[in-house]
Amino acid sequence: MSPWIYKLFPMQYGQNPLDAENELNILSSEGWEVVTVYNNPGAIVLLKKPSDGNYEVHKKEEPGVIKAQVQGHKDISGKTTESQKDANSDSIKEAQLAFRDATSKLAKEDFEGAVILYDKAISLDPGFNNAYIFRGNAKLKLRKWGTAIEDFNKVLELKPNDIPCLINRGTCKTNAADFSGAIEDFNKVIQLDRNNLLAYEQRGLCKKANKQLDDAIKDFEHIISESPKDTEAISNIADIKFDQKKYEEAHDLYSKIIKLDGTNAIAYMKRAKVKKMLSDEEGYEADMKEYQQVCTKILKSRDTGANWGKDAEEPDTGGGASVEGEDDIKLV
Repeated sequence: MSPWIYKLFPMQYGQNPLDAENELNILSSEGWEVVTVYNNPGAIVLLKKPSDGNYEVHKKEEPGVIKAQVQGHKDISGKTTESQKDANSDSIKEAQLAFRDATSKLAKEDFEGAVILYDKAISLDPGFNNAYIFRGNAKLKLRKWGTAIEDFNKVLELKPNDIPCLINRGTCKTNAADFSGAIEDFNKVIQLDRNNLLAYEQRGLCKKANKQLDDAIKDFEHIISESPKDTEAISNIADIKFDQKKYEEAHDLYSKIIKLDGTNAIAYMKRAKVKKMLSDEEGYEADMKEYQQVCTKILKSRDTGANWGKDAEEPDTGGGASVEGEDDIKLV
């Protein structure tokens, strides 16, 4: 057996994959090689390749680096025979290259291309947990809810408290109209992390789509208690109040949004609707005029990132609850 050293590269879920790829390329030029460690699917492990080319890791943690001894590579479940060692070594190397290329495509929003390459990585190394995570993310962006859920399930079998996977799986379930399943996922996230406002937001949206309006309001109110200027949470409550025909309350909430952000065109338009319901024709005309003026400014400065406001269209909850717009699905 050959002594050698390896270390963890913590590739975070919110990290730009291209930034991660650049770091990996630098480390690769220094002689490090990427190999998956199955009991730590939240990280990529960079290993200095030993002379005999074998890969099984026996860990002994020490400050700064982790020292290891190497034998033959094994997958999650089983043993490797001597005759399989070289083939496994080559397959793992190919899988890592496919993963790296797939991650580049994911960063460039070529989601179909990314899925094809993640498929290849997984076929070469069925225990490659990071490939399941990122393939699930790509499928989520492609709105392939069912198969994305399968990928997140695979990761959660090994790491049941993986918060990003729970949130992304819950988002998929919500969009697939599995509201009970989605709420279970978001409940678990909140149990694990009481400060996770994204979980409150997603659970609130799920409850809103499922017509659990009072419970949804509680989730959005919690967000506002922690982040008083969160116009999206305020808007979600205002929308519910409008649906409940509580027009005065909805009016006050849309007014609050406009006070916080005078360029929020959708808030003007929604407040105009409220004024229409309250038979305030003059107020309706004034808000629609403001709405049109803001829209004109946005059209003139579209390339500068002007703010149309969130939720430009209401979610379509029939036949599959699309909680977020096609280009606004959140990855964790």
